[in-house]
Amino acid sequence: MKCFVCLLLIIYLLIGKKAAKDCRKSMKLLGSNDQYQCNCKDRTFCDFRNNGKCTNSICRSGYGGLFCQKIHYHKYLRRNKFQSQNIFTSNTKEIINSLNITFIYKYRIHLIKINCQSLVSAATITLSIGLTKFCEKKCQQITECQGDANGEYLLIQTTDKISLSNLKVLGCSSFWFGENCDKKCRCANNSECHMMTGNCPMGCESGRSGSDCQKLNYENVALKKTALQSSTYFPHIPINNTCKFNFTASLAVDGNNNQQYERILCAQTQIENNPKWKVDLGKKYNISQMRIYNNKNYWYLSEAEIKVDNQFCNYVEVARKIIDIKCSKILFGRTIEITKKKGRLNICEVEVLQCLHGFYGKRCNNSCPECKNSSCDQWTGQCLLGCALGYQQHFNKTCTVCPVGTFGERCSQICHCRNKKNCNKENRTCITEEFERGYKDQKCQQFTFFIIISTAVGVVIICVGCFIYFK
Repeated sequence: MKCFVCLLLIIYLLIGKKAAKDCRKSMKLLGSNDQYQCNCKDRTFCDFRNNGKCTNSICRSGYGGLFCQKIHYHKYLRRNKFQSQNIFTSNTKEIINSLNITFIYKYRIHLIKINCQSLVSAATITLSIGLTKFCEKKCQQITECQGDANGEYLLIQTTDKISLSNLKVLGCSSFWFGENCDKKCRCANNSECHMMTGNCPMGCESGRSGSDCQKLNYENVALKKTALQSSTYFPHIPINNTCKFNFTASLAVDGNNNQQYERILCAQTQIENNPKWKVDLGKKYNISQMRIYNNKNYWYLSEAEIKVDNQFCNYVEVARKIIDIKCSKILFGRTIEITKKKGRLNICEVEVLQCLHGFYGKRCNNSCPECKNSSCDQWTGQCLLGCALGYQQHFNKTCTVCPVGTFGERCSQICHCRNKKNCNKENRTCITEEFERGYKDQKCQQFTFFIIISTAVGVVIICVGCFIYFK
């Protein structure tokens, strides 16, 4: 009997191990909106906790880079028997006027590298992606162009006879950017960013700032903190070709907001009365806002209640994929608790937000440069130390820009620029260097006056001040 039980246990573990490997083969998407894709040659080596990085460092054919998100289009092109083979290898191909290389599909390109040689030192090479001019460079041994363009062909034009070799045409997977395609786009409305710079035409996603939207405006004080839950769901069996393992409480504060629980990325309790999840922040904070990443497929957080040190924060009436929580008032506490009357809790990530210096509001989306030292209340935006130079404060502690013609602290000084609108509100300089008559220097604050004394001989001008100012 004991041997039979042992045999069943071995079979059970083998099935579970096989399921763990097999189910990952069908998984390729990651990210809170499934916008990123795993490009490992064998997806069982895809680390969904680390941006889909291949643990064996082997990317699928045509891909490279740290996260296998850099697309080597030239590897596809050189397989095409209708294309010139020489230009993709170390063998040189001579071009007199132009060369058109047709793509297999419409490609989005951010980097082109090519070796160019010419007997004429002034020879130039122009690269266009479709109808878009990508760059114009001097022909040299290593010619490199960066940008972001879509097209169905690459047009190479030259002013003189040149020889080309080792053409490399590169691009990033959707929602990745950078020369090595190792940074994620962080744009509003889940839109694409510039493939080289990361700039977002529609602005950054909430809670981020900077030219490439990589800077967080807040600190998540729940990250990596101690978490507990009333029970843990952990059957090691395959269901519908998915992997289900030990869904511990700490998975909701590990910094990974992927919402596919079958990848062992979410905390989950058993079905029970009063299921509970709790995190200890380590110290007390003034808390008013959080973000909860729900399970992608099964939204177990409907009718859940959120508490801060057992004080009521808010109630989740209808759960959504991403839930932004704002407490009914600012609460001072150390623990965050999520509970419901009956059922199961499944939580992929919990963020407890504290705005960084200079930011305030929902998701810390607003900045306060009008405040002195950018010091403002993280909830209301009210200036804590008064206004910055060039602003004046009102009774509600808000600061507005100085009226035209004034500048400085509390807008207490008068500007003497000829055009009052050209006065710098902070340091009083005249932007166009045009001063009122009688004033000199860029700051237009030194008044020069003169006295004219008539004599029988002529006119004597006595300058009182620094220099006579004529306009």
